[in-house]
Amino acid sequence: MPTTPTGWMSYDSVADTYERVAVPWFAALADDLIEAAQLRSGERVLDVGTGTGLAARAARNSEAALWIVGVDPSSAMLSKVPTGTLSAGVEAIAPGLPFAAASFDAVVANLALSHFADHAGGVRDIARVLRPGGRFACTAWRAAERDGAGNVRAEADQIVADVRAAHGLDLTPPDNAVPWEQWLKEPDNVRALLGGAGLNPVDIATHRSSWPFAIDEFLSGWGANSRYIRHAAGADRWRSFVDDAAAELHKRFGDRLEIISVAWIAVGHKAPARRTHRRG
Repeated sequence: MPTTPTGWMSYDSVADTYERVAVPWFAALADDLIEAAQLRSGERVLDVGTGTGLAARAARNSEAALWIVGVDPSSAMLSKVPTGTLSAGVEAIAPGLPFAAASFDAVVANLALSHFADHAGGVRDIARVLRPGGRFACTAWRAAERDGAGNVRAEADQIVADVRAAHGLDLTPPDNAVPWEQWLKEPDNVRALLGGAGLNPVDIATHRSSWPFAIDEFLSGWGANSRYIRHAAGADRWRSFVDDAAAELHKRFGDRLEIISVAWIAVGHKAPARRTHRRG
């Protein structure tokens, strides 16, 4: 049975921060994901790793009338889903989805695949609950673009890393909360993952968006590495580190950081049911 993330690995402690910082950043990607999923009126849709319901919100904002079920291992994240977004919210993870085979016309997963402890098993489970002829649309981070006009991500990350080292903070957790993020940056791996679960053909497109982060948002600490550092360092050392990192970032960039994010949007298709012909 899959293990539900607990302690620093869980998003429970950062649900408010995630909703404030990550949701606006990820909104454009969620919109493109839902467009790629080609949802149609009357369909039953499963949002795996729904978090605070961002992809479900994008689906609800589409013109299609949908039945949307969201699953997430974090009860705190699910509690932040706006009323009326989900037809049902379930605390669950993949593999281990508590639904019968062929229960959904479409499944979406926005930046969730990298969090699966068993990524291949998770996608097979998604294929199991998808009806024949259904679609699975998902996203994953692509390799970051080099710094340039409108993008200072690498330089900002290096400044934060230098301050972290000066504070003697260890970035290496004993367990990786996001085990597959680097692997999924390669489109051939994404294609193989979905294809291996019987979701063929797989269509892959690139999403690119820019977002202006305020310094406090950039250092808000909802990501996996930051959750671990905060847990290991304690509140006082974490606060001291954030204050010093903010001062250095302000000195270099002013009040805001322009960040360009690049992601894959992949859509896998489950084969339609075979028709049987009776002999006359």
